[in-house]
Amino acid sequence: SRSPIDPSTAVPVSTFGERVSSLTQRAEFFAGLSLAAVEGTLVQAPAAGRVVFAGKVPPSAGGEWRAFRTVVVLAHDEGTRTFFGHLGSVRVKRGQSLRRGQALGTVGVNRFSPTPQLHYAVWKHDGRRWRPVDPRLYVLDAQWLTAAEVKSPAVPPRNADLPPAFR
Repeated sequence: SRSPIDPSTAVPVSTFGERVSSLTQRAEFFAGLSLAAVEGTLVQAPAAGRVVFAGKVPPSAGGEWRAFRTVVVLAHDEGTRTFFGHLGSVRVKRGQSLRRGQALGTVGVNRFSPTPQLHYAVWKHDGRRWRPVDPRLYVLDAQWLTAAEVKSPAVPPRNADLPPAFR
């Protein structure tokens, strides 16, 4: 698959794994990839899929998800979802099928960051629940992952799961 933003116009600012939160100053697990880009930059489907959610995060998803505000979630098969958060606009509808590279929205701003950015995440179903995996493993058109990170990957918390609205 490809990067959801042209790699020549995006800069990774947070990567999958443990980090210290800029908001709480506490250790947390970051289950995605934040790509800084100019507001309005086109966000494209990294692979073919079907839109399972598009719009404002519903209250039922919980507080940690509402920070992403406007999102799109794609189903690529029964066990793979990609999540796109902090969108400025959405150009797709629930149920719509997308081809690889087709526009799904634009990069927006969020109140937690000094720069516009896209939150990109990949979730896989393990037979019991949805677990985040490092999205850089699926970005084949950019070198955002080192050999050391492939050899010793970050392990997400056991209780990680996607809200029902995004499945």
